[in-house]
Order: sequence, then C-alpha cells, then structure tokens
Amino acid sequence: NDEYIEVTAGNNQIHSHQATEVQEKVMESILPLLLPKCSGLPNEILYRISLLPKHIQNRFSLHHIIRMRSLSVITNAITIAGTQKTAEKAKITIETIWNGVWFLLMSNRITNPNTQNQNTELSEVSLKLLWTILRSNKNNSIFEMDENKFQFLRELATSSSEEEIRVTCSGLFGSLGSRPFDVNLHNAIGEVLLKVLNEDTSISVVSEALNSIFDVFAEPEYNQSFIHLKMMKQLKALSKSLPQRIKTQSKSKEEKSIAQDSLVNLKRFIQYKQQQNITE
Repeated sequence: NDEYIEVTAGNNQIHSHQATEVQEKVMESILPLLLPKCSGLPNEILYRISLLPKHIQNRFSLHHIIRMRSLSVITNAITIAGTQKTAEKAKITIETIWNGVWFLLMSNRITNPNTQNQNTELSEVSLKLLWTILRSNKNNSIFEMDENKFQFLRELATSSSEEEIRVTCSGLFGSLGSRPFDVNLHNAIGEVLLKVLNEDTSISVVSEALNSIFDVFAEPEYNQSFIHLKMMKQLKALSKSLPQRIKTQSKSKEEKSIAQDSLVNLKRFIQYKQQQNITE
C-alpha cells in the first residue's frame, strides 16, 4: 500500500506543479524510486498466481497497478521535460529507459488467458511510453530497433484486438520513419501503414496511419520508397473511399472530425507529391 501511495503521489506532484524547476525537483526525487517498480511480476509467477483462490489473487493485483502507474509517471515526465532531462533526473541513460520498456513488452507477451487483461494494459502503457520517447528525440536513431522488435510492432499494428494499441503502433511507425532514409526500413514502414489503411475498420487507426504517412513520406528524399510501394495510387483510391468510411464507421463526433481533417490533409498531400512529379 505504501508503494501504491508513493507512485500515485508522484504522478500527482508532477501534474500539480506548473513551474519547471519545481517539476524537475519532483522528478529528481521520485524517478529513481519508480523505475525499479516497472519490472512488475514475471509471467511465470503471474501464471502460478492465476491458479490460486481468488481472494489470494487479489493480494497480488496491487503489483500490477503499481507497475502501470510507474510507467505512466515516466511517460508524463518525458512529456513535460523531454527524454534527456528525465533520464538525467532518474540517474540513468535514455537507452536504459528504452531497453527496459522493450524488455517488459517482449517478456510479457500473452502466454495465458488468465493474464490477458493485465498484459493488454501493460502493452498499451509501454507502447505509449516508447512513442513518447521517440517523439521527444529528433535523433531517435540512437534507439535500437531490430527485426524482432519491428515484427512485434507490425503484429500489434495489424492484428491487435485493441484499437488503442493499433493507434499507438501506427504512430510509432511514423516516429520511426523520421530517421534518415533507409530503403529497407522505409519500405517496411510503408508496407505496414498501407496495410493498416486498407484493412483496419477503425477510423481512429486509419487517421493515425495517414498522419504517419504524411510525416514519413512528405520530403523528396523518401520518394524512392513512396514510388516503390505505389503509394500514390493507393492514396488516391483511399481519398475516394474514405468519405463513406468516415460516414459509416465513425463512433463519435470527435472521431469523425479528426478523420475529416485527415481526409483534407490527404488531398493536400496528394497534390504536394504531384508537385514533386510523382503521378502513380
């Protein structure tokens, strides 16, 4: 219970102070204490707990809550202060935060139906933290992204049953695409985003995937992949089908408004690429 109070209080303190110097002092005091709590409980232990009577299982649920809160605090700290300053306050390197979150994601893949909800929540919070890290670092090439990690994100972006996870992964691919042009990387990113655009039934996911395409493929140095993927042809087709999809698939006024903005930007993006002498 003391740990739960500590994490919750830390999150509230970061949000309650507007002055940067006060926020920094708060982060400096709490981040080193929260990072160890992010590790939570290994899946093997969670599986064994799931076999216990319900009243005993409840005693362990607090560990999961503390881990979720701790990851959220770190995400909020990075949003406010940036990754470099957050890492300094936590007395670790940026890469340590990045690798630690990936360790959580890869080691907590769903292995037992009884822990499915917990692992889904962990994926959502962890992926948001990764996206925040990438967005707060212009030079995000320093963060390792091997084939296993890429395929893991691809699987979540195209197959996860959770809309929020698919939205976040689409945004993550957009941030990864800000790296200097690499034909293999950007071909792969483009393939994932096009698959999402053509197959996902969520307007929110489609809107985020479109934003990522705008961010990644706007400039001429990325046209090699843009042309290779025949992206112009697919975007033109989408610009014709998207209005009806927005009308029938939007679940709220806010979602519809965001999607309509994406449609406007899509038409502008097509015109912009045509000015770069790209037709099909």
